[in-house]
Amino acid sequence: MTAFTKPEWPTWVGKGIDMLWLSEVLMQHHEMTSFEELEKVIKEKARSGETFFSMDVRPPFPDTPESWETRLEAAFYTAN
Repeated sequence: MTAFTKPEWPTWVGKGIDMLWLSEVLMQHHEMTSFEELEKVIKEKARSGETFFSMDVRPPFPDTPESWETRLEAAFYTAN
């Protein structure tokens, strides 16, 4: 019989550190119509104090580039 073990969670889980999820940004800003608008919103979120960013979905815009993950990561981490 195999013993059940608790999954290893990142050390920040449960310590008041919030994660900015791309899916939440898309739901909160449903008025966006382009990838460029999304990049601007991501920069604003980073400037407002968000620390961590996770891209859990692909942006649904027709102009979303193949390098969308790299571009959003750069927008978030270079915003300040």
